[in-house]
Amino acid sequence: ASGPPPAVSCPPIDCGMPPKLPTSANTTLDGGGTVYKSTATVVCRQGYTGSGATGQISCQADGKWRGFVCTAIDCGMPPKLPTSANTTLDGGGTVYKSTATVVCRQGYTGSGATGQISCQADGKWRGFVCT
Repeated sequence: ASGPPPAVSCPPIDCGMPPKLPTSANTTLDGGGTVYKSTATVVCRQGYTGSGATGQISCQADGKWRGFVCTAIDCGMPPKLPTSANTTLDGGGTVYKSTATVVCRQGYTGSGATGQISCQADGKWRGFVCT
């Protein structure tokens, strides 16, 4: 005598809570769930993808959250100013919180004076100015 086949339970993949990343200020589950196809809204920290930028991530079949990523604002290369003889990136980066050393031209702030500028959250280099 054969009866009905046993019930098989296939629970959905659970991604767990979205990871806390240093680039995001806040991550909120959109519907409260952490299983496959659930979504969450990410809010970026100041200096990343325009402070306050938001986007969505979703729980994937492999158990990982993927989607929107907060990326550091890029200031590009520091501007070449007529008052500075040389500007050198400290560490080579041009993104938020990167720094560069400025060397003044002869006749400005005591020739050879140096100072630092840094990449700001608004995408501009600010700091030391040769005068």
